[in-house]
Amino acid sequence: MVRILPKLPVFAVFLLSTPLSEAQPELLVLATHSRVSGEYIQRTEQELQATKVVLCVLSNLGVKSEILMLPWARAKRELERGNIDGVFFTSPTEVTQSLRSQPVTLEHWYRYHRKNPGQAAYDRLGVVRGSDIENWLIEQGQKPYMQAPDMHQLLAQFTSGRFDYFVADRDRVTLLLADNGIDMEKSFVRFAAKTISFSADVARQYPDFIHQFNSQISQCNPQVTRLSEAQQKAAVEIVVKDLVSQLSEDFLQRAGQYISEHRPMSEPALTATEAQWLQELRSGEYHLIQNLLDDPLSQVLTAIEADSRFFREIMLTTEKGELLAMSRPTSDYWQGDEGKITELTGRQFRVSVLKFDDSVSEFLAHVSYRLPTQQGSVVLIVGLQIEKLLLNTPKINTP
Repeated sequence: MVRILPKLPVFAVFLLSTPLSEAQPELLVLATHSRVSGEYIQRTEQELQATKVVLCVLSNLGVKSEILMLPWARAKRELERGNIDGVFFTSPTEVTQSLRSQPVTLEHWYRYHRKNPGQAAYDRLGVVRGSDIENWLIEQGQKPYMQAPDMHQLLAQFTSGRFDYFVADRDRVTLLLADNGIDMEKSFVRFAAKTISFSADVARQYPDFIHQFNSQISQCNPQVTRLSEAQQKAAVEIVVKDLVSQLSEDFLQRAGQYISEHRPMSEPALTATEAQWLQELRSGEYHLIQNLLDDPLSQVLTAIEADSRFFREIMLTTEKGELLAMSRPTSDYWQGDEGKITELTGRQFRVSVLKFDDSVSEFLAHVSYRLPTQQGSVVLIVGLQIEKLLLNTPKINTP
């Protein structure tokens, strides 16, 4: 239940499960951004679901929590001083000297301006003071013309013509301007991963806690990182245009021949192959992996990936998920126990939810595409750098 108290808005949630491990904290005091009353009441469904993810993770770990609602600048200051244990939701680089979780939710940042605004469309930029959007825009060389204390004030001053354009999360703008009647244009800018930033004290006292927290996110995440229908359509279209249409008749014939000659592995053989695959990845001494990389079909996929601005990996598998070809070494030989295969049943294609690849700090989505041959179907699995794909509009600093 949520309570808003005078002077210091607070909603407290106490989770009374038994901790899974003595290495977990018993109680965490977390802060989130306080809002003016109207904006607080109108929390987006995405925010509510994301907060449920946080509470679900802590409940699964048996950690009690108290959640404070503080002004954003104060929340971050209290975290840096060690007076609270964490802040959510933050961007990965928003809070220094802290330990961040993997993304819990995802914002879709768009640039907004009025339709047919004339030459002034990009002259005057409005921002929310102290927000991660303001910080990011400044990093991109964009100097704010006007700073508002909160999102309500920002939108109110935009409607009155005080500035020309702003960047904001799509869901929040849709909610707060739903009945305003303003005719606006918008264009995609970027995805913004939103995380929990834990204090240095939590990281020091409970070094395994962040790994435990991250391991629970996927179990609690109610698919807040699912792409919209339009974004899924764009992902499939680029796979068809830049991959499927580029495959020669010889490639399809070879793939069909592989299918006709292939016999599904027994469970023991599959287990042994997967174990060898993982061992080779760890050691860097490729034998089974190298044989597959040297295959003519793999070489075709490697060349296509190298020429693409958007593809990060390409795999070709049987309908059951056994690997036939690849553009680069994959983390697993068998894909059959993953949604890339299991959720393709009865469908021509499937687009995954977004995954944040921490090693390269980018978002990936996987498109699974059933490819027919004369001897049967194979499956193309394509890892897309989805943010690059959607950035098909001029850069933010271009009028």
